Amino acid sequence: MKGKLMKSLAAILALLFNACAMAQITHSEAEANKPMNPPFAAVSGGFVAISVPNLDASANWYVEKLGLKIVKHSTSADKKSAVTILQGNGFSVELIWLADAVSLSKLAPELKGSHQVHGIFKSGIFVDDLDSALKQLKSRHVTIAFEPFFDSAMQCRMFAIRDDDGNLLQFFGR
Repeated sequence: MKGKLMKSLAAILALLFNACAMAQITHSEAEANKPMNPPFAAVSGGFVAISVPNLDASANWYVEKLGLKIVKHSTSADKKSAVTILQGNGFSVELIWLADAVSLSKLAPELKGSHQVHGIFKSGIFVDDLDSALKQLKSRHVTIAFEPFFDSAMQCRMFAIRDDDGNLLQFFGR
């Protein structure tokens, strides 16, 4: 009887020990998966840098179609690179021309677009009035990549355009 009691007690202690260990693992896993707050407050602007084949043509497109203003232009001493920075209403675009850069279509003609290569696929900005932005862009004959839709996970509407080199810029409504 005493031996049976000791075995039962040992079994109960083992179960309790395992339950406590599992609770600690579960607690630790919960802590590891606990979402953290972003290390910044609300963002009030956007920035994108794009390598382009024709700096002047791209700069003109961003001036004409997005209404940005050129705030800086510089060319390297060896004339193998140049940068133009455009800004407007909190959005900055850095256009970079590099003499040695080549297009994705030249490197891998079998690929249909940047979505088939790891790396940045598109960039985006949040705007206060999505419908007005879309109307303005359409009036400027900007290529609409996809029409507005509502994303329930993000709780906002969005659409995207393509620039003169085919890069995607997505607009999100606040």
